[in-house]
Amino acid sequence: MSKFAGTWKFVSNENLEELLTAIGMNEDFIAKSRDDKPTMIIAVSDNDIHMRTEGWTGNLDENLTFDVCSEHKLPSGETYQVTITKESDTRMKAVFTGTATPGHTIYEIRGNELHVSTTAGGVTGKSIFVKS
Repeated sequence: MSKFAGTWKFVSNENLEELLTAIGMNEDFIAKSRDDKPTMIIAVSDNDIHMRTEGWTGNLDENLTFDVCSEHKLPSGETYQVTITKESDTRMKAVFTGTATPGHTIYEIRGNELHVSTTAGGVTGKSIFVKS
């Protein structure tokens, strides 16, 4: 999992607005996120991962323990539960429930890129980050 550790700069996204609409984010949040270029900072230990996303209208900190369900809060204030699992040294999956639109996010290392793919409400949004 050490391949995930570091600072990741935003490169591109696909279907972000559609995904944010599907999960019930308000129009103001969606409008602010259109031109945002977030940074992800990831720290990994044996059983824990800390992911900080700076941007997308604010900062979002998630402290997760692999294979343990924990509660978090969306920027909208809605709470949800997430369980993250290691699928390989270069791939992990977070499943979120407890929201109006449950779904999952796949984090995958491909070369020097981090591909983040979130599916919820029948919509998949994809973002690519490059290690800085």
